[in-house]
Amino acid sequence: MDKTTRAIIKYRKKEARSRMIRLPNFKWSIWIFVFFLLLLLLSWIVYKYNNWLSGVLVSASCGCVTGLVFYFLANLRNNQGIKLQYEYDSIKEVYDIISKIMGYEDYYRYYRPVWGEKRNIHNDCYEILSLLDELETARGKIPYSIYDFVKSLGYDPIDHDNLSTYRTWLNDDGNDELLKKRIKEISDALLPVADELHDPLYTRKDQLMFLGRYFF
Repeated sequence: MDKTTRAIIKYRKKEARSRMIRLPNFKWSIWIFVFFLLLLLLSWIVYKYNNWLSGVLVSASCGCVTGLVFYFLANLRNNQGIKLQYEYDSIKEVYDIISKIMGYEDYYRYYRPVWGEKRNIHNDCYEILSLLDELETARGKIPYSIYDFVKSLGYDPIDHDNLSTYRTWLNDDGNDELLKKRIKEISDALLPVADELHDPLYTRKDQLMFLGRYFF
């Protein structure tokens, strides 16, 4: 590492410390800690002359420590809640889009004339194309630590290349039977992703419910 780089890193750390010190939360934490030390010192000074007052000062100083602990625990809880909510929302968005696409495949697989007039498959293909665009955007919001690819497959069925392939299938001119086959192939390709996301989704849902019930 050359001198210029070291100087830049040193300046950046100094700048970050300066900004941290200006935070009101940090200042209040420092003042409470100083007050805690002063109370302990006063308690030690008056101990020989007034045991009762010394005990009160010790109790007050312990209250300062307890307050700081609760403050930091509350911050950790809130930060964890925000993180879990973001992860849950991002996973659920992808999960819901995939469910909608698979719903089209279910319709054409189980359609019966008694349901009424059959839907226009070409219009549905346009709807699926729009959902694929939404899926690509939503996929980018999920942290890679949660989902990178389907482990059982060894690749990601909803990466850019695969989504482009699905779009090509639906954009190709074809008869209704061919399009129905394409919709089924897309649904089959997306099913492992839904399975992969099921546990992370409901794990975070339960964790958020637990935080909301017992900690908020």
